[in-house]
Amino acid sequence: MSATLVMAYDLETTGLLNQSTNDPEQQPGIVEIGAVKYAIDENRPLQWFEDFQMLIDPECLIEESAQKITGIGPEMVAGKNNFFQAFPMFRDFCFGVRHLVTFNGEAYDNKVLQYQMIRYGVETKFPWPPIHHDVMKIGGDIAGLVGKQGNKYPKLSEMYNHCHGRDYDDHHRGLSDAKATMGCWKWLIDNNYVLGL
Repeated sequence: MSATLVMAYDLETTGLLNQSTNDPEQQPGIVEIGAVKYAIDENRPLQWFEDFQMLIDPECLIEESAQKITGIGPEMVAGKNNFFQAFPMFRDFCFGVRHLVTFNGEAYDNKVLQYQMIRYGVETKFPWPPIHHDVMKIGGDIAGLVGKQGNKYPKLSEMYNHCHGRDYDDHHRGLSDAKATMGCWKWLIDNNYVLGL
């Protein structure tokens, strides 16, 4: 029996989504992609398989607020591949993945990625995994954080701390956040919150 591939990924971007338009030119660019891929089969639990990390020249302004959050400024991405050049490498990394794991991916990362693929004319060339798990949505009630109207969705750091009782290093960097997301998802599996792999 062949192994099932599972991937968590995270994007660092130039700013927030522009909710007032669907124009990809007015949406945030990507400055970093981080991803981690695991394999699982009937005889072994989830095992690390491969990492992916790449800084990207967004070819647009990186907002100061985004630079403060990620620590990624123009000098770090100068001379790096743009998204069109980086895309084939990330696409190849994603081939064969069945389960996509994100943290708020449905509302943010997946949308940013789609906008960038449209901007660079490669929107039909990405092998979207057929099954998507959003750890933030799954973890909303599990983490038990109280908001103004009942439980609120946790931040990644809050969910990770709930799962593992400690913090993780390098918040808001692509690979570190992807690993933290996968760590939360593995905890959800081990505690029977995610079934059917």
